[in-house]
Amino acid sequence: MSDKTLLFSTRDLRIPFEYKDNYKDAINSLGGNSGNLLFFNAIQYFLEQAKTEFDVNCSLSNFFTKEANEKYSCFIVSCANWINSNSKNLLINLANDLKNITKPVFFIGLGAQSNTLNNYNFIQPIQNELSVFIKAVLDTGGGFGLRGEYTANLFRSLGFNEGYSVIGCPSLYQNGNKIEISNTKVEYEDFKPLFNGKMYLKQESAEIYKFHKDSEYVCQDDLFKFLFYPKELTKFEKRSILAFSDEVINLLITKRLQLFPELTQWISYLNSKGFNFLLGNRFHGNVVGILNEIPSLIHIFDSRTSELADFFRIPTVHDFNLSNSKTVYDLYCNTDYTSFNENFHNRFEDFNKFVSKNNLPLSVPKEKNNSFIDSTFQMPDYKPSVLDELLTEYINFKPTKIISRFLNKRKQFIVKKRDLLF
Repeated sequence: MSDKTLLFSTRDLRIPFEYKDNYKDAINSLGGNSGNLLFFNAIQYFLEQAKTEFDVNCSLSNFFTKEANEKYSCFIVSCANWINSNSKNLLINLANDLKNITKPVFFIGLGAQSNTLNNYNFIQPIQNELSVFIKAVLDTGGGFGLRGEYTANLFRSLGFNEGYSVIGCPSLYQNGNKIEISNTKVEYEDFKPLFNGKMYLKQESAEIYKFHKDSEYVCQDDLFKFLFYPKELTKFEKRSILAFSDEVINLLITKRLQLFPELTQWISYLNSKGFNFLLGNRFHGNVVGILNEIPSLIHIFDSRTSELADFFRIPTVHDFNLSNSKTVYDLYCNTDYTSFNENFHNRFEDFNKFVSKNNLPLSVPKEKNNSFIDSTFQMPDYKPSVLDELLTEYINFKPTKIISRFLNKRKQFIVKKRDLLF
């Protein structure tokens, strides 16, 4: 047996992103969401810094095999909010597969997810399966790095009081221990916000892009097909453009809506564009801002974002009204990173203690990660959309003209008169 580690990640980030032949394979290589790049990259970076020899297996279904048990000395699973109401089959399969393994197995970044804060009712249908899974991991001599106290309390409620540490998400530790977010604010006329999360593409939120004309939006999943694989859009997806607000259409036309399949693109873009505030409900979308030392405010909507924000003391907001032109700027002015700055060094050291305690083959540098920023980075390879012409017309919204245009092109779009939303 070699002293080699096997890592689960949906992408081996040592290999540049490949624009696959089809949308499904491409989005699967991102784990369904480009935000996954943050924690995938973190673990691979720590392995490389430790000069650990490792392989990446992108298929969890054949990860814990007898052959792998003979070949590797350690197994690391880079994971996320895998404890949820839909995870019963996953937990059953993992527990069964772990019977093949006699080497230490570590699940790093594991979290529980409930749509209701501070509520564990979701666990009832999967309680037995989760207990069996946890015991199977501990029986290998491995353990867990948990996202926060919400998940740790769940472990304790099932009778597990050891074999895990609360570490947050490794994604925040990959740029050293000296991250510090300034509380100095810019004037309103110099304010340039960035947004993420589905709710910031909805009609009720779209006014913010009119109020802040230099603002941009970073998508992590929903518009991946639209931007990269327009030829695979279904007729329903093509028609869905009619539901886009004028402001979102304008984001598309003015190239202010982005999606990054490479982490270096994402980090470097934010670094180069002069954003001074990030608001959104995507935790890892906000982590990109924090790694760039941009004040980032997390819009809380479920337990997974809440426990991570609480652990790191990242500023949060719940409900607010976006109808006022100064609302986002006021949120920015009230965003205070004092507690985060005071706490981050301790969280960083706690993660290092977890690594050391479990003899993990990882090294977590205290220095900044200079490989993050690439001044010569290339933007993603967005494909010309079959709807580009329509988008250009739509920005000067004239209902009769748009209806006429759709009717004239109904063969191209396979749209029947009765299908139109007018």
